[in-house]
Amino acid sequence: FGCPVDWIYVSTTRCNGQADIQFNAASNFSNWLFRYNSFAGGLGQYVDGASYSNVRVVGNAGSGPSRCYAGWTFGYNAWDTGGCSATDRNLGALPFLSSAAGQEDFGLESGSAAVNLVTGSSSDYLLDTDIAGTARPRGAARDAGAIEAG
Repeated sequence: FGCPVDWIYVSTTRCNGQADIQFNAASNFSNWLFRYNSFAGGLGQYVDGASYSNVRVVGNAGSGPSRCYAGWTFGYNAWDTGGCSATDRNLGALPFLSSAAGQEDFGLESGSAAVNLVTGSSSDYLLDTDIAGTARPRGAARDAGAIEAG
């Protein structure tokens, strides 16, 4: 997910600071699974009153969620800041070759701590290919994010 940008008449190459995926209703969101995605803008909630149950966020890389929400579980994510579980990794920066709006390359940088990060074994973690059809894992474990390194 590339970052959301300004209106087309303003700029299509400048990130506007919003989250890529936005929970924007005072509703109950249940049984959502976000796995093996690459986020330039992360996940966020924009309306008070939302509630969550069984929202799972696993094996993702990039910009982390705006906060850790009750009803969400996290596992083996590689975020630019923070984390919401003991298995999430704080990378200190986005791990991608390029996250510039309009020039995204969500391949992982060489040596990224997102490589071989995902060792979970429940069905949520068992995705056999990346977005390009490359087999997962290629190394000792699956890589966080949409694109398996190598």
